[in-house]
Amino acid sequence: MSGEYFYTDAFIRRDKVFVRGYANGKRFKEETGFEPFLFVPDSTGDFKTLEGNLLAKKTFPSIGEAKEFLKSYDGVSNFPIYGNPKFLYQYINQEFWGDIKYNAADVKVAYFDIEVFCEFGFPDPEKAEQEVSAITYILGDTTFVFGTKPYKPKSPNIHFTLCKNERDLLEKFLMLWTSDEWSPDVISGWSIEGFDVPYLVNRIAKVLGDKASKSLSPWNIIDEKEVPISIGRTRIEYTLRGIQTLDYINLYKKFTFINHESYALNHISHVELGEKKTDWSEYQSLTELYNKDYEMFIDYNINDTVLVKKLDEKLGFINQILFFAYDAKINYIDTLATVNVWDVIITNYLLDQKIAVPQHKPSTAEFSIVGGHVKEPKLGLSKWIVSFDFTSLYPHIVMGWNISNETFFDKVWVEPISKVLENGKFDPDSKALALAHNTTITAMGCLYKRDQQGFFPALMEKMFKDRVEARRKLAIAKKENQTNPTKELANEISRLNNLQQARKIQINAGYGAMANKYFRFFNSDIAESVTSTGQLAIQFTEKKINEFLNKSLGTKNVDYVIASDTDSLYITLEQMGIAIENIKNELSKKIQNKFS
Repeated sequence: MSGEYFYTDAFIRRDKVFVRGYANGKRFKEETGFEPFLFVPDSTGDFKTLEGNLLAKKTFPSIGEAKEFLKSYDGVSNFPIYGNPKFLYQYINQEFWGDIKYNAADVKVAYFDIEVFCEFGFPDPEKAEQEVSAITYILGDTTFVFGTKPYKPKSPNIHFTLCKNERDLLEKFLMLWTSDEWSPDVISGWSIEGFDVPYLVNRIAKVLGDKASKSLSPWNIIDEKEVPISIGRTRIEYTLRGIQTLDYINLYKKFTFINHESYALNHISHVELGEKKTDWSEYQSLTELYNKDYEMFIDYNINDTVLVKKLDEKLGFINQILFFAYDAKINYIDTLATVNVWDVIITNYLLDQKIAVPQHKPSTAEFSIVGGHVKEPKLGLSKWIVSFDFTSLYPHIVMGWNISNETFFDKVWVEPISKVLENGKFDPDSKALALAHNTTITAMGCLYKRDQQGFFPALMEKMFKDRVEARRKLAIAKKENQTNPTKELANEISRLNNLQQARKIQINAGYGAMANKYFRFFNSDIAESVTSTGQLAIQFTEKKINEFLNKSLGTKNVDYVIASDTDSLYITLEQMGIAIENIKNELSKKIQNKFS
């Protein structure tokens, strides 16, 4: 299909695919059949395995028949079956072929928050015994608020609906939620997976009935699953089929890479926005606030929702997720799992080259992968500190050494890293072996063929080049926007920034997938090839920097590297400062002597 054509949610139920999305700005909703495919050994086939064995593509009339075929050959060792049995991703890749053209502005992202009476302790979402007292729902620039007492909106974009009671409130909220204009594609909020969504599902069922509760899903289908939240504790989470739930606390933890003392909305909004939740500390409880200061009660509910929207306006995580999803051809929620993203990216990439992936059989063995090199920091005060960082160290090792499953050649003995550092080079026998077989050799002795680029290096190289190009265009757009600001340029700046940030996250997540034993392409030797070579690189760099500084500053055996961590070195140049100060003093004396 020409023009913009993209999905916002897709899932399989029995033999059907249920999909919602947009075609040239208009929302569509479709239930369709799909003919999935797998691959079987066949000497006349035109597909192959990673090892080069020939395969034939076998297409099935229905999803059910494909599953039955897999089941019938489960455990049959002499008849391997290839291909990804997660047929939803096959459908997405086939239906939305090529680069997906999407318009983020079309995707209806709604932020919402509910308030619940808590006279009998904190409300339990599974029991949902206490009344819902208010709901705020924000979509675009419009805020809808549902309450049971009069309230005067503080802004013209706030639409308050006065309801007779809780039943009326829930009915009117559902009318908005299910309307064509205001039905969401994505819902977000703070901790909504654990509270707001399950509470609404169960409370609406209790007050209005199961049919009304199921209408929260555009397909009237709600799935539930038990999710572990800590040792010995679980909770029930609900999937509103047709709508993607992106809990912003999960997005924040996934994409910020910073550990916070608290992930309460009050703390995070203060850190990121300099704003806090509405302070109602003069009251003993929300119930007392509801009874004594209803205006503040509703302001509190609205503000909680607004803060999450403001967080995304600043951080742009939902737009990043859209990019990840359409780039990999997965659902939005799938982007939060690193392994799944890379699995689908690789599967689709290889499929384009007529290569079928093996069936996924997670290892049951326990593995301990060698990590990055960390040097204990020098204690005490250091001056003139500078840092040096490798740019995407692990991805560049993957690219430089051509590390990939199908390029793996052999594993041989090599000298330990300490010996290589001492000699300043690999031992001649290892180097000669690598040259004889036209391979690279890693710090742990794994050899990788050089006659063809592996899929891991190829994908990482493409992503890295995409990021470099996006950053180049971003700098140009920012410069142009300073002299001639336009809405189009502002949108392009936002798009390019999201692209380069997304590529950075994807590239760095690649190694996370490689080192995960649940990854289809996991191999401990491959994972440790990267980390061990990274250890060698950072320690070799440390050695050379110390040699250079000792020679330049006339010192001997001084360790100028006060700390290092995987791909970064922290160096004190205090001796350089002293040398510069001495030079200044000498020059000052000479000048004084000359003119005295």
